[in-house]
Amino acid sequence: MSLSNVSRRMIDGLLPPGPLWVPEKDGDLDLFFDGLSLSMEDARVFLEKLKYIRDPYNTPILSDLEREYGIITKDTLTEEERIAALAVKIYEKGGTGSEDNLESALRRAGFDVQVHQNSPAVDPNIILNQTYQLVAGDPLNAYVGDPGAYCGQAGGYLLVNGPIYSGVPVYLGLGDPNAYVGDPLAVTGYFQGLRPVEKTYNIPTDPDSWPFIFFVGGDATRADVVEVVTSDGKNVVTSTGVQVTTSEQGQLLSIEPVEIPANRRQEFETIILTYKPLFTWAGLVVVYV
Repeated sequence: MSLSNVSRRMIDGLLPPGPLWVPEKDGDLDLFFDGLSLSMEDARVFLEKLKYIRDPYNTPILSDLEREYGIITKDTLTEEERIAALAVKIYEKGGTGSEDNLESALRRAGFDVQVHQNSPAVDPNIILNQTYQLVAGDPLNAYVGDPGAYCGQAGGYLLVNGPIYSGVPVYLGLGDPNAYVGDPLAVTGYFQGLRPVEKTYNIPTDPDSWPFIFFVGGDATRADVVEVVTSDGKNVVTSTGVQVTTSEQGQLLSIEPVEIPANRRQEFETIILTYKPLFTWAGLVVVYV
C-alpha cells in the first residue's frame, strides 16, 4: 500500500511524465518506492526536529541543552519544571550564540577579555598548554620573603558545560587518623562516605573537532604574513618569525592570559555557558587571583 508522506510524493514528483512511469499499485516498483520513501522520511523527520534544537519548549535533547547552559539535570523536577527553568536561563539575557555576543556579555559584566575563534583551526594544546609566569606585587621592588611577590606557572583549561560530579569513596584504612589497630571497620572495601570529584575533559586530538573550540583570554597573536620567503609563495614568515604555509595564515600562535577575581569564577563561567554557541567548548586562558 502506498505511503502518503512527503518523501514518497517527492519521489513521484521526480519521475518523468507519462503513464509508463506510473508504478503499478502494490507492484514491486511501487513497494520499492514505499520502502525508499520510508527510510528517507525518518531522516526528514529527524532534520525537521533540528530547527527546534535550541528551543527549550520543543528541543529533542533537553538534557544536553541543560548542560550547555550550565544547568545540572534534577530528576526530582518534572519535565515541565525543567523546561521552565531552562527557558528562563536562555531568554533572560537574549543570547544569540555568537562569539561577539558572548564577548559583549562578558565585558558588560566587567570582565576585560576577548573571545577568539579557532579559525584557521589549530591544535588547542598550542594555546591551552602554554605556561606563563605569574607575579604578584611589583616585580622590580619585590624581595625574598615579600608576601606580595610570588612566582608560578599556570595553563588554560576547557569549559564544556556546568559542573558534573562523581562520588569517590573515602576509605577508612590503617593510615587514617580515625583508624586504630584492631578496628573492625579498618578493612579493605569499607568507606565512610563519598568525596565529590568534578569531571574534567581532555583536549581532543581529532583535528575535525578543533574548529568547535574557541578561546577566551587576552590579546592574541596570529600568523599574519609579513614576508614571502620562497618564489612559489607557499612558505611565508609571520611577524613573530615563525615559518608557516599559506593555508596556516591567520592561525592562532598564542593568547595572553587574563586575571579574573577568584570570587567571580562561577559568574564568569556561567556567562560563558549561557552565551556560547551550541556544541562548542571554551578554552579559557585565564588566571584566578
